[in-house]
Amino acid sequence: MSLTFVECFYLENNKHQLLVKRVSKEINYNVYRVLNNELKWLFENTKEDIIFECPFDRTSPILFQIEFDDGEVLNFGHRILPIHGMYNFRDMGGYPTQEGRHVKWNLLYRGDHLNNLKPEGQMFLDNVQLKSIIDLRGDTEIVDYPNLGVHESTKQYVFSPAGVVAIFAGSLQNDEKDMKNENFLENAKNLIKKDKNAAINAMIDQQIQFVHNETSRNAFAQTIHLLASKDNAPSFIHCKGGKDRTGFASLLILGLLGVSDEYIKYDYMLTKKAREKKNQAYYQKFLQMSNDVEVAQFMYSIFDTQEIFIQSALDEIKKEFGSIGAYARYGLGITDEEVQQLRTMYLE
Repeated sequence: MSLTFVECFYLENNKHQLLVKRVSKEINYNVYRVLNNELKWLFENTKEDIIFECPFDRTSPILFQIEFDDGEVLNFGHRILPIHGMYNFRDMGGYPTQEGRHVKWNLLYRGDHLNNLKPEGQMFLDNVQLKSIIDLRGDTEIVDYPNLGVHESTKQYVFSPAGVVAIFAGSLQNDEKDMKNENFLENAKNLIKKDKNAAINAMIDQQIQFVHNETSRNAFAQTIHLLASKDNAPSFIHCKGGKDRTGFASLLILGLLGVSDEYIKYDYMLTKKAREKKNQAYYQKFLQMSNDVEVAQFMYSIFDTQEIFIQSALDEIKKEFGSIGAYARYGLGITDEEVQQLRTMYLE
């Protein structure tokens, strides 16, 4: 049974970071680039974390192959895809399942909205060849920040789980008038006086409500139903920033494919990595808007990515239903046939 985990992060100037995790520490391997269905040898190594150089085209995703000395061979790609105008477009491929299979690369994507997509980014997105986009935002968000650059052949679906706190968190990425309103700032200060962890508790409560709220269940059920159809893959699932609503949907997808909680939480926390260059700038923006450290921290806590948020969802699902599979069956109405179809389509 293989629990090998391999992924890559594009750095800059044709440099890439390779991460390899294996049960056995005997990890002698060769890495190849897959180009026009042919393999081009790049290097041989034994390390679990290395930086290597390889020509990089920012208009199209790259696929690699790793071959271990014991004969195991896996494809892998970039976890966070460097698309111009987006910061959190991610491939959910490569995660090992508890049965020893792996999620296929280049079929399941998650991320932020497409409103800031640049022409170079649109070319990259065209080359991903999406068949469907699942938008988990609310109507107002979609009107204010419509997706740009979507190919005419890509089908778009809107399934909003009505995550009020997530919508607010998304608005914190922009200079919204409400955030400069004195009433807003005063309300934030009053909340902090009552509970310094009000923002964190609100995010936790939202994840728990996703499990129970009828509107949320319907949105996530429709998402799974859609993904179980081969006509809709490759698919891109997104909300505003690609963290909470998309995070819960990704939890369900990966969980149904048999991915462990460890990797589900790892996948969720990658939003923090994707935002690392932005986070400090946003905190300074919140501080400037409020002129109050506690208020700035309050707003940043909603915007931030913390493991306790997704852990709360996992805990609630298991407390009420026992497992993600049981929740999908009895809470969302997902059939055993659909789960099998998901595994047939998205696992190798």
